[in-house]
Amino acid sequence: MLQKFIDTVRIEEFGKEEQKDAAALEIRGISLVRKIAIAVSNVKESIETKSKVAGKLAKLDLPTFDGDFLLYKYFRTRFITLTEDYNETTKKIYLTNSLTGRARKYVEDLIIHDGEYEEIWKQLNSHFGNPNNIIDATLKAFFELPRPSKDIQEIEEHFIQSKNRCTSVIALDHSPDELLAAVYMLQLPGEVRSELEKKIT
Repeated sequence: MLQKFIDTVRIEEFGKEEQKDAAALEIRGISLVRKIAIAVSNVKESIETKSKVAGKLAKLDLPTFDGDFLLYKYFRTRFITLTEDYNETTKKIYLTNSLTGRARKYVEDLIIHDGEYEEIWKQLNSHFGNPNNIIDATLKAFFELPRPSKDIQEIEEHFIQSKNRCTSVIALDHSPDELLAAVYMLQLPGEVRSELEKKIT
């Protein structure tokens, strides 16, 4: 009789343990389902966000930059103004899509490795925004302007280009001595110039 009572108690206890295990399993299952639902929701939201961004990109008229030193300041100012209301992720997509030619190749490492928006600008500024590079490009463009023929229309075009190049030189805001030094440096052979620049800096 006593043994029967003990067995009955054991069965009841075992049943309670099974119920606890089942309840715990149910809780885990509900938790897992919730996590999956959240993950699916996040993926869906990410896809929708990218789709919206892609749609906005097609509508926004942004300037492009191919690596021309003379146009970098204009490109940077206009780009930043037109994208100031967007977050950095969207700005980075806009920026990488706006770069072509030499400019894109110069920051291609950051684009491939998903570099930060500010890092891309930092690398662009270090080269295309470098004052020495801008001075060289401006003076080179001025002195390499080809001579016009006797055609009146070509002479007029040459005058306009000369005036624009002069304006670019004046906009550098450097003294005549500094400009003269830059002109002289342009005439030197590459290796000599590099060594001289190292000694100056």
